[in-house]
Amino acid sequence: MPHDGVGREDEMAWRREIFRAAERRLFDSVDRLRRRYRPDDLSDDLVQAIKQTVHRSVPPYGLSVLQTLGERERDRVFNSQSGAQFPDIKKGFVDEILRAVDVGVGPRRHQRAVRFAENTWKQDAAADRRARAQKDKPHKRWRSPYRGQPEVYDAPSVGVFCDAIAAAVGRTRFERGNRQGGLMMDALVAAMEWAMIVAWLGTAPMGTPVPKATRQGLVNVIRKQKPMRTIKSPRPGGNALWYLFLRATWRGSEEAQRADSDETRKRKSRPGMHRERS
Repeated sequence: MPHDGVGREDEMAWRREIFRAAERRLFDSVDRLRRRYRPDDLSDDLVQAIKQTVHRSVPPYGLSVLQTLGERERDRVFNSQSGAQFPDIKKGFVDEILRAVDVGVGPRRHQRAVRFAENTWKQDAAADRRARAQKDKPHKRWRSPYRGQPEVYDAPSVGVFCDAIAAAVGRTRFERGNRQGGLMMDALVAAMEWAMIVAWLGTAPMGTPVPKATRQGLVNVIRKQKPMRTIKSPRPGGNALWYLFLRATWRGSEEAQRADSDETRKRKSRPGMHRERS
């Protein structure tokens, strides 16, 4: 990241290099994926198909992936810079919240109220959508959608990128890989980082840090999605057919156990099967 004394032209040149590096990483990861699954296709065609994902709409309000990522980037910039740029306004906002909230007596209660006021100052569009969605759900134990830090990745955006990468190489499901990594997962990390940088270029002001996508963060998002979009690949060096055989055998044994339990229930429900106690 350039220091504070650089000019606008140097900042723009630095941003262009960041964008080119992200495109190179995306092309390299997709090229490795193509050599594995689609050796007869062109890497440029696959890259362009994956890039078109930023124009797809995602739930719940039909915004495009690029608009959703830009919204999150604006929130990130506001939360990191607004307190320093408008200290008096933020202080007055926090003081008004503290006056409106019944803090009570004790330092812990005061700290909790200050934390509540700080969270109220934050911009979190994803939490706003979760709060509006809670109104339509049946009453359950209430949990504030504004707890903790704002989410780094948008789960629906990650999901459409998973689908696009799998479809680009002719697969119906996204393979997450294993602990050592996977080609599809490498392409997902590069694609998400490229899309986040595109949103950063169009939204964030000068001097803002570059967004980064991490493998573990995206894996955590994928694991939470229901229904699961992904399957885990066999361990490196293992036999894929043996893996599929074990999976089918496990499913067969589970069905047999279910049938046995149903038969046992039927037997117990027949009259005369149990002795009456004297």
